[in-house]
Amino acid sequence: NIMMTYLAGKRWLVAIGAIVLITDIAVVLDIPVFRQIFSFLFLTILPGLLLLFILRLHRLGLLEKIVLSIGLSVSFLIFGGLLINNLYYSLGYRTPLSTVSLLISFSVMLIALLIVGYRTNKEAFSFELDFRLSSAEKTFLFVPLWFPVLSIFGTHIMNTTDNNMILMSLLFLIPVYVIVIAVLYQKVPQRIYPIALFTIAISLLFMLSLRSNHILGVDSHEEYYFFQTTFNNLHWSISGHSVLDACLASSILPSIYQSFWGINGEYISKTIYAIIYSFAPLAVYIISKKYVAEHYAFLASFYFLFPRLQRTPLSCLLYT
Repeated sequence: NIMMTYLAGKRWLVAIGAIVLITDIAVVLDIPVFRQIFSFLFLTILPGLLLLFILRLHRLGLLEKIVLSIGLSVSFLIFGGLLINNLYYSLGYRTPLSTVSLLISFSVMLIALLIVGYRTNKEAFSFELDFRLSSAEKTFLFVPLWFPVLSIFGTHIMNTTDNNMILMSLLFLIPVYVIVIAVLYQKVPQRIYPIALFTIAISLLFMLSLRSNHILGVDSHEEYYFFQTTFNNLHWSISGHSVLDACLASSILPSIYQSFWGINGEYISKTIYAIIYSFAPLAVYIISKKYVAEHYAFLASFYFLFPRLQRTPLSCLLYT
């Protein structure tokens, strides 16, 4: 039984401020797990959510808020990182993308967004989150919630023992589940479609990105080179004539995440693009359901996701 959470006005203000403070402490003291979890909220959720409040888009549905928050947050990190990089460097600070610089700068930016959002749109800070699930929803969600677990565990088994039976089983279960949803659509609660899509997306993406202990692909190695060059130099600049050299999403963005998360750069590349792109099918679902029924929108989103994984390098998915 997942309880219903309600926080109003100043409580949300305090909660968001607490996330910023806890993130700062966890990064400075390098507290495992807390550092990664709160940094993810700090970087991937909060900037976009606060921008939604400022833009007075808080009346959107929960799914729309989540998808827009992710998209706005990624844009905020990219352009915010570029601003920090160029402004500080022009002022004579040669390592603008250091952890301390990024932590202080983004913390100040988020606090500023929080104050502006609360002063201009206090109504947005009073909303209710209802996570209670009906029996039917629990039934239809039981299987897909295991997909990410099977993907991560199956990939680990394949990397260590060359046994791909778990992954093959997962590749069988996913289309079977989609077929069951398509056949029984009249009995399927509409609220489970986004969750099912997200679990399928992140499972397939992790299956692709985690299939080796190192970076796989063609462009991926060059992208990783520019990412590590930016991270090691603590400054971004165009050093060559490659198109990828100018792509902020493959240089500044992962550098910011590595500074905050404090983990191996290869795993940043393997996880961050997969997590972000997992929300893309949800955007397709939101758009599709404006024109077709919910179950057709679900199928359209699944169709959008699966063919792309067959022909597109993971790190390039973010650009699309």
